[in-house]
Amino acid sequence: MAGLGRLSFSAPVSVLVLLLLVVAVQAEARDFRIPDFPVLVEEIELPDGSAADVYAPAVPRWLKRKLEDSFPVGVLLQGALVDKAFYSEYAQRIAESGYVVVVPNRERTVAPGFTALFADVHAVTDALDAMIVEDSDPRSPFYRITDPATSVVIGHSFGGAVAIDVAAGVCMPPFCDTTRGDFFRPAGLRAAVIYGGSQVDCDPDPPTSVDDCTPLDRGTAGVAVALLQGTNDGIASPLKADANLPELEPPHALVQLPGATHFAICDVAQPPPPVSTEPNVSDLDQQTAIALVAERTLDWLEMILAAD
Repeated sequence: MAGLGRLSFSAPVSVLVLLLLVVAVQAEARDFRIPDFPVLVEEIELPDGSAADVYAPAVPRWLKRKLEDSFPVGVLLQGALVDKAFYSEYAQRIAESGYVVVVPNRERTVAPGFTALFADVHAVTDALDAMIVEDSDPRSPFYRITDPATSVVIGHSFGGAVAIDVAAGVCMPPFCDTTRGDFFRPAGLRAAVIYGGSQVDCDPDPPTSVDDCTPLDRGTAGVAVALLQGTNDGIASPLKADANLPELEPPHALVQLPGATHFAICDVAQPPPPVSTEPNVSDLDQQTAIALVAERTLDWLEMILAAD
């Protein structure tokens, strides 16, 4: 994984090397078994009525039996107020590598009189439930190819903080709609990737040092969490990711993306209002930034899933 920038792992180097070798062998096997398919994009409705975009390899019907249960489900949780449409290029890149990526638009009331796009933990279970239905429906383009029993969660910004709670299996405001009842971590959840998100309290905010931040108590054992952090992020301070990493259960990683800003995962460098404004300028053009975030996401997911 040359070119990762700063990378922090809790696993011993020998274990990391072994995992990388496994990934290389698995990637070669996957390339041999599964041809390159175009990406199919469909909008579906989740059990709570939310709309979600689904990105998946467009497998010809005659090949679906051979590729039954081949593609794990990745649920991508949006940043605060960011519409699902702004993750299309990133989601297509993940789907091209053999994942069914579900991007919900979760609209909910987070304060009296304020209803807007805010992810919550139930979006993950809703997305997985929906894909179980799609996988069993012969009329669905996702019939047979989806493996909802193996899942990963990807979160951006606010959605990244939600993803940490998903990994911990907790339901706490503001990252959970408590009116929906209890939340239980999906049994098949293997990995989480967070871009520009964390679970820390900082004073002052933004912090001036790691010592200004106190990580929230979250038990993520059983789910491998990677924090991806742009070094030019002017909304989510890189110091927050530094402070959060030690509190995550191993295996975990912190990957710094040199020159990337807060919206490097999005189709545009700055989604329109009311999305928060990124004060910093990226050192990368947007296509390069999206590709970099996707590559580092896939590095982590492939390493973890190959080790199962």
